[in-house]
Amino acid sequence: MSKDYPCEVSEMETPNRTVHHDVRSAGLNDSLQLHHLQLLFDTFSQQLSITGHSQRRVRARNTGHPADTLSLEQFRSALTTAMGEESWSDKMEELFRELELSCDGHVGRETLCDCVLQQLKQSEDTSEAELSDISSEPVIRRCLRYKQYPVIRIVEVSQPPPLRYITISKRGTLTIWNSQLHVIESLELCENAGEKGGSSRQLRTWMTDAVYMPNVHKIAVASMSRNIHLVDVSTSTCFETFHLSGLRHVATALCYWYNIEAPGERCALMWGDEKGAVNLLWFLQPHKGLFETPFSKQSGPQQVFLSDICGQTSLISYQQSPKIHSEPINRIRYNPRTDLIATSSESSTSSVVIMDVDQRSDSYIWKIEKGVRCFDISWSLSLLVTAGLDPDLRIWDRYVTSRPVAVLRGHRTTVVDVAIHQDLGKIFSYSKDAVLKIWDISSERCVKTIPLRFPNIQTGHILGQGNFSLLLNLSRAPALLLSCREYLALLQLQNAASNSESAAFSCTLYRRHLRQILSHNEISAPEGKH
Repeated sequence: MSKDYPCEVSEMETPNRTVHHDVRSAGLNDSLQLHHLQLLFDTFSQQLSITGHSQRRVRARNTGHPADTLSLEQFRSALTTAMGEESWSDKMEELFRELELSCDGHVGRETLCDCVLQQLKQSEDTSEAELSDISSEPVIRRCLRYKQYPVIRIVEVSQPPPLRYITISKRGTLTIWNSQLHVIESLELCENAGEKGGSSRQLRTWMTDAVYMPNVHKIAVASMSRNIHLVDVSTSTCFETFHLSGLRHVATALCYWYNIEAPGERCALMWGDEKGAVNLLWFLQPHKGLFETPFSKQSGPQQVFLSDICGQTSLISYQQSPKIHSEPINRIRYNPRTDLIATSSESSTSSVVIMDVDQRSDSYIWKIEKGVRCFDISWSLSLLVTAGLDPDLRIWDRYVTSRPVAVLRGHRTTVVDVAIHQDLGKIFSYSKDAVLKIWDISSERCVKTIPLRFPNIQTGHILGQGNFSLLLNLSRAPALLLSCREYLALLQLQNAASNSESAAFSCTLYRRHLRQILSHNEISAPEGKH
């Protein structure tokens, strides 16, 4: 969508669906269970046997209705027999009209059974998710050296093994944790180049964001001093190597990309800044080094200025796209396949922008009242999830900016971070009151709510959270890490591959018109086999 023709303002943001979690009422099809299916079969058979075989043939020939169909009155009678109550009288007609695909006043047995199996699929997906998504109780640790300063980012460091997690506090303290959340070591970042961390002369400032750079084994940490610290994590002891100084504006959100199949080829450190600009720093030959720096005998990190390294055309390429947002950028994502960048801000005129890196094509611009605080995007699913100052989550088609596909309601306070787990088909959202919610993407339902019992939480008091409070680790041992000021929580997730285990069949159904078999078992949802 062109910037010259932005979409309508918030009044036009009428969602296709609004899902209210915890206030959803159960309908008739929600109440139908597996044992009702057998009763319905029996009732259908009884109703059909009453008319007799010859009469059914005459009816089918005269009316054009298949022999195994029921009218509305017969449908009511069959369901009343199966459910054992008449309190669903109004709902029965509503369900009948939904299933009356041919609009001829009759519903077939197979159509109704398809509906029951589909409902069982949704309900068992929900119950299975409640049992298996989180495989353990949360492990909670306190970052003792943070002195109540919030964690601003959690990063996962997988290379070299073993797996480690690193948290960065707003004050500039890095803490390295093992996979069980036991502290390995800590490092104090310094703002004065040439000084080792922990020096009494160092200048302290606020940190804004951090990102892991796997192919060069470094972590980039941005600060309010318009610097980016590069910390080496290739060994068991981390240390600062460079200070990238002289940024035009404060970097407020970081992103990093490299080619996993060719880690020695060009890679990019990207950031959005306080003025709404998007910056890209391309490292053209990372295997030879990130910067050309003269040898120095000074201890501590070397200082390099952005204006100086831009002339190092053999190693560095820098580009900036100014004024993408009218407010500071708070999230940035990159899709290398399409060369698109997605960014967000709390501006109501440029809440989310998806733009071409070279800006050769029109950008997609979302205008959302009060802007966006956080978002996540699944490029392959064309799915965008946003959260603003209100407690609602909005699900968008990535190509449609005019209105959300659905609004998910259930949080009581502002959502501070959100993540999409594509393999599990789930959305994880985390709010200011330290409540985690897991949403099923297909049904748009909240399948689990986990209030995290951090020791620093007080009733009626909302603690200060970092801007990036959630990390979704999708390694061989998937996990979810959450922060609440100086506390950290680890939740182990069920591996998506384990959800495909088979179980004994409890019901099968043949759909003649589609030449398809539907199967239902005690663990998995119904499957379609052609």
